[in-house]
Amino acid sequence: MKGAGIIGHGFLDYAVQRQNRISMNTNRTIKIALTSLLLAFIAAGHPSANVLENNVNCSYSKTRAKTQENHQTSELTARIVERLAPTAAKKSRIAVGAVADGTIDRHLFDAMAAARVVPAQNCTDAEFIRRATLDLTGRIPTPERVEAFLNDAATDKRARLVDELLAKPEWVDKWTMFFGGLFRNFSNPGFTPARGAGSRDAFNKWIRESLSTGKPYNQWPVELLTAIGEDSTKQGELNWLTGTLTFASLRVGVLQETYDQQALFAADNFLGVSHMDCILCHDGARHLDEISLWGRNATRAEAWGLASFFSRTDVVQAGGGTGGGPGGGGQPQQAAAYAVREDTARTNRDYFLDGVTLGNRPARNPIEGKNEIAPRYPFSGKPAVAGERYRVTLAKEISNDKLLAIAIVNRIWKEFFVLGLVEPVNELDPARLDPDNPPPAPWALQASHPRLLADLAKEFAAAKYDLKWLMRRIANSRAYQLSARYEANWNSEWDKLYARKLEIGRAHV
Repeated sequence: MKGAGIIGHGFLDYAVQRQNRISMNTNRTIKIALTSLLLAFIAAGHPSANVLENNVNCSYSKTRAKTQENHQTSELTARIVERLAPTAAKKSRIAVGAVADGTIDRHLFDAMAAARVVPAQNCTDAEFIRRATLDLTGRIPTPERVEAFLNDAATDKRARLVDELLAKPEWVDKWTMFFGGLFRNFSNPGFTPARGAGSRDAFNKWIRESLSTGKPYNQWPVELLTAIGEDSTKQGELNWLTGTLTFASLRVGVLQETYDQQALFAADNFLGVSHMDCILCHDGARHLDEISLWGRNATRAEAWGLASFFSRTDVVQAGGGTGGGPGGGGQPQQAAAYAVREDTARTNRDYFLDGVTLGNRPARNPIEGKNEIAPRYPFSGKPAVAGERYRVTLAKEISNDKLLAIAIVNRIWKEFFVLGLVEPVNELDPARLDPDNPPPAPWALQASHPRLLADLAKEFAAAKYDLKWLMRRIANSRAYQLSARYEANWNSEWDKLYARKLEIGRAHV
């Protein structure tokens, strides 16, 4: 419903008049039903523009434009809430501190106090049920559920609502879509060979089952990165790799193009480091000097070390062909299914430097007489483990990397708070994230609340990478339950303080 337009003034006036007539002539249940309808239209009023995840890549010199959305959505919310029946618009009965999360609220409210910014008041029960239901399940609450929630006098009803929403199948629906987008689960993504509807559906099923069963999030990269099998329509976990193929690899045999793509997606999807894309073309020096402290010191050879973990992996058309190109089995767009194999005749050596100019990246020329690059994890410097499949070693490194928890905490945070603690969420700088090891001047820690991000990521890891645990902590925090309405003049510089509930299209990066 994000794409729907803002409610017209005529409908708003009609709805309020209609509500007033109902309140005089019918029972409270119907009033609550209309309240729910109005809340649904409030939700539909969100403009479709999101804070963009600008991928700097090689065009690092381009200035990022800040979003400058108007406040129509917030004003509309305030107008409707003020004119709703008293039951729907009244203040919450609960003391927000009763469900406040220590880590989140301690850091955020301390920051507000230090900046001398007064937070917004607590949101109403009507606002909270709409907000939480949308954020957790992507749905509008039913009139019956709204009525029951507003009538509930228990002090823990918000926390119980959060648990109820986390247990719904609609929660699985929404977050399957979220991770499907993150992992590019499209049958025809456009810039890479078509995955096919059967493979797409199998991947969707794998994501859905991972969420339904509460699979720890650090297990996800292990299964996706190490998968081997013969039919991507039956084995869903194969399809993270089927989405990394490149036309240069399939059609003209430049396998390094796919290895590079796999390295990029591994760094971006799991670790939030999209600047790997830059490093796979050239050293970071003189390209990322003002953007990434880690990136300015990273070299192309180090990026090739990450790509080399995929150098023994062959993604081919199921049934034999290589999916186009030399010895291929037809056009890659026509492949019904793919297989993922290891150590085939054409993937039996480390990442090789042959000076070939075909493909989308600059030629990979030998370095000091070396024409192969052995696997080496760029964020720790660890090499491949002797006797262990390369992708198994890589999966262990990523699943144990603190960046994994930081990246997913930051992405999930953005879904609930509109602004990530680091923006864009896929441009994490590994050298500027540790508050116990701050970068040298003039660099600063990257997150708007560095200690909050670090602490929440540690707690998430200690909670066994439980995604529901993370969402529960966020939704039960006092900060999340602040009103979107602000009684004084709002300064956009306060957006990063989270002193009010931001709305889609309103945050300024």
